[in-house]
Amino acid sequence: MRKAMEHNFPSARFVICNRQLRDNLTRKLDAVIGARTQARKTIVDRLFGDSGLASADNVIAFDAAVVTKFLEKGLAEAPDDTRNYVATRIVMLLRLNLSAGQPRWTNNNCEAINHVLKQSVQGQPQQLPMLIGHLSDLVDAQHREADRAMCGRGDCYLAPTHVQHRYTPDTWSAMLDKQRQKAADACFKFQLKPAMTTSSDNNVTIPTTPGGGKKAHQRKRQRPERSTTVKVAVPKLTPPDSSDEFAD
Repeated sequence: MRKAMEHNFPSARFVICNRQLRDNLTRKLDAVIGARTQARKTIVDRLFGDSGLASADNVIAFDAAVVTKFLEKGLAEAPDDTRNYVATRIVMLLRLNLSAGQPRWTNNNCEAINHVLKQSVQGQPQQLPMLIGHLSDLVDAQHREADRAMCGRGDCYLAPTHVQHRYTPDTWSAMLDKQRQKAADACFKFQLKPAMTTSSDNNVTIPTTPGGGKKAHQRKRQRPERSTTVKVAVPKLTPPDSSDEFAD
């Protein structure tokens, strides 16, 4: 599945569960060098410990740590099979996670919601319409749990960055459905950053407005719109007849 996604989405960055990488490594080391050897503990600590490769915050530091802290010391006494597996598999995947900005990502949330879904269907195969109904009920339950978090109720709570969206239970109960939906969207809906435009000398950066550069009362697109000049009729002034001045 991973190879198929990489083939169809070549520009995407893929991550793999950090916990599963560690489990795969420990099983490999247990089978090759034993579960209670010092070499096994050293390799795991240098990869997934508090100061291991997985704790690096940038690719440059990661590459430097691979050479100085791991290849020269961690794998120095390991068998060739273990050394090749760690260097070509574990280290490579850890670096991919770091380059994608997710060095310690785990799929715990995916496994948790999968467990909840299995409980909702009691582990039994479902027909497609029934499965869609169970999924819909599960999503509705998550929405209700999110609403309770906004009121300070339930098992979940708002993060410190979203405490300004909290409502008292009395205020929430007095709100209309549209008002509740608007409040929930303001709290949980992903907010895109506005597009910015920078000047040619890189001194000024302003938000890009969709209607920027339009003329007054312009209804069409900017390029085909032709500027029009309003013509105002100016009455001509007729000079007086010189013969009238000396009529008397």
